[in-house]
Amino acid sequence: MGGALLTVLMTSLHADKMAIRTHIAAAYLILAGTQLLALIAIDRASLDAARTMLLLALTAVTYLTIGQRVFAWASQVVYHHAVTAFILVLALMLLL
Repeated sequence: MGGALLTVLMTSLHADKMAIRTHIAAAYLILAGTQLLALIAIDRASLDAARTMLLLALTAVTYLTIGQRVFAWASQVVYHHAVTAFILVLALMLLL
């Protein structure tokens, strides 16, 4: 399931921004874990552990320095408007 469909599904199932974020994160964790296991099973040599760790660290630092603050700052209403705008942009991109 892509990010847009996952976002639409989670926002239709949950009203609280924390629940939406938690469920989307869990879905991406399952997806990423499955993809990593498949890569490891298919060809161990193609998985660059150093690069993977660097990307994981960069992601964590970005979330801790920016993402957490923006999420805490955004009220429930602001969050829902942002998600609605995100879905609208994705829908418009599909039409073009």
